[in-house]
Amino acid sequence: MTTTTTTTGTANPRQLATLPDILARLSVIQSDEAGLSAALAGLLSAHEPIATSLGSLKQLGPQVDLLTRETRLLDLTVAATARTAQDVGGRVQSLDEEMRRVRDASERVSQVIELKVHYLLKSSQIHHLPQGIRLVFSRGTSQRD
Repeated sequence: MTTTTTTTGTANPRQLATLPDILARLSVIQSDEAGLSAALAGLLSAHEPIATSLGSLKQLGPQVDLLTRETRLLDLTVAATARTAQDVGGRVQSLDEEMRRVRDASERVSQVIELKVHYLLKSSQIHHLPQGIRLVFSRGTSQRD
């Protein structure tokens, strides 16, 4: 939109005293009117595409509302899934820790058994066991010595 300013004459038409001043002022007013008419015609011609676009936007409203509802539902589902994943992850970590403790305990039990067997072999109490068991014990401890 353009604005037109007057360049000749005064703002008050009652102060115009001569015919040339009045004609000059009338010319400026006519020029301003032509500019305003052109601007108005431009605005009116732009109205149709704007009205069409506005109608299209109004038609999209229900679709946008539906997408908004679906997005909220998806957000709730993803949030619930994330909470479940965190819970499962925490439980898996707990199970991993328990498994590590079980492995450590099993390893310690194996070490205690090996020490007892080694002690029995060294203390010559193994002679009371059958020959096959003595060989198994002696092989197991000689490999670890």
